[in-house]
Amino acid sequence: MGQISGTLAKLVDAFVEVVAPVFGRFVSSSRIVAVEADGGLALYAVRRGRAEPVGTAETAAAKEIRRLKRAGGAAVELRLAPKRVLTRTLELPAAGREYLEPIIEHRLERLTPWRPDRVLFGYAAGTTAGEGTMTVEFAATSSDLAAPAVARLEALDLAPTALGSAAEPIATPLRVDLYRGRRDVGRVRLRRGVVVAVALLGLSGVGALAAGTVLTGLSDQRLAELDKRLLTKRAVLRAAAGAGRTEGRDKELIEAKTPATSLVVLIDRLSRAVPDDTYLRELSIEGPKVRLVGFSADAPALIGLLDADPGLSDVRFAAPVTRTDDGRDSFDIVAVRDVGTPGGETAAVDGAAPAAGGLP
Repeated sequence: MGQISGTLAKLVDAFVEVVAPVFGRFVSSSRIVAVEADGGLALYAVRRGRAEPVGTAETAAAKEIRRLKRAGGAAVELRLAPKRVLTRTLELPAAGREYLEPIIEHRLERLTPWRPDRVLFGYAAGTTAGEGTMTVEFAATSSDLAAPAVARLEALDLAPTALGSAAEPIATPLRVDLYRGRRDVGRVRLRRGVVVAVALLGLSGVGALAAGTVLTGLSDQRLAELDKRLLTKRAVLRAAAGAGRTEGRDKELIEAKTPATSLVVLIDRLSRAVPDDTYLRELSIEGPKVRLVGFSADAPALIGLLDADPGLSDVRFAAPVTRTDDGRDSFDIVAVRDVGTPGGETAAVDGAAPAAGGLP
């Protein structure tokens, strides 16, 4: 029974995913926008691209709140103060466009200072940045930082359906939604309607058969895509770290790599090898060349630790080790990694930061 319910849920989700863009044209564009500022929440009614201020959450009367809800329907956007939202522009392989969510989830520990299970994040794919790469707008906050503002809204019987940064223009819908559309009014209503329709059809054998046939027919292609994602997720995550150019960059970004040459595996091994008293300022991987720049309590000891990695060789200092004012060693180490095909990716850490497990 549980397997049948899970299959039905997949069919419903796939159906909603296919028809949501069409259904969205008939959903009201009016919104309620709550903007966090000066310790409070400023409320706006947005309709047809125009934002009308209506006071604050602390001063708005119940009558005014009811008017807002009628005007904006159930769409409520919460815009957190920019200082509570971490934003950055990522450069990722263009071949991974269809797999951005699992790629970004895999990197959350490196992209944010919070525990992955406490992170609320969103993204918006940009344009092609260069050969085989694309830009992605990334934003994130922790559920703990968002909780006070969410609670103030819910106290007014306004449940946020989208979450983002107050840095975005109020008159336009959020470009980067930290809920990633999962609370979107149109999708929620559509899914509820589909579930009700399926339940009604299920009252009769003929209705249940018809519903299964219709949903299966509409969702076969979507289910095939989901199965493909499950089968290729690991390969894509490995290929996302870099690819060769022997037969084309786009092709090799998708191809699975062996654990010995995978950049993802290499970075994980480095994070275990480098001690916690080491801070990285830069980590770059270009083809077979690996370079680590940063600070450590004992830089000479790093040579032995890195040389012990089976995937690295010729580990050495690229410049003399210098002692900083706070007593740490400033180092610049280079090494050669074992690669199957030539390729390259450069990763840089802005500013010195403590390494969680050795690497930032």
